Amino acid sequence: MYDNEIGNIDSIRNYSIIAIIAILIGVITFYNYVSYDHNKYVDINSLVNKAYTSSKGYDSDMENICLKMYTLSQIVIVHTRILNVKNL
Repeated sequence: MYDNEIGNIDSIRNYSIIAIIAILIGVITFYNYVSYDHNKYVDINSLVNKAYTSSKGYDSDMENICLKMYTLSQIVIVHTRILNVKNL
């Protein structure tokens, strides 16, 4: 009976060690998964850089469009004046 109790204690200890190792592996895997997803979705520096770069591009595009519209309006004004002079 004493040998049987020692055998049970040894098997319980072996299963406990296996369970602790499995729990550690699970916790480490879960932590890596959560930290990877968090870093993948929330990268403030890249978001700020993208916003700054895209706004600079938008500003330069708007500046070019405004210059073209101003030039076009000046051409229309000159042609309108020429037509008005011819009609007089």
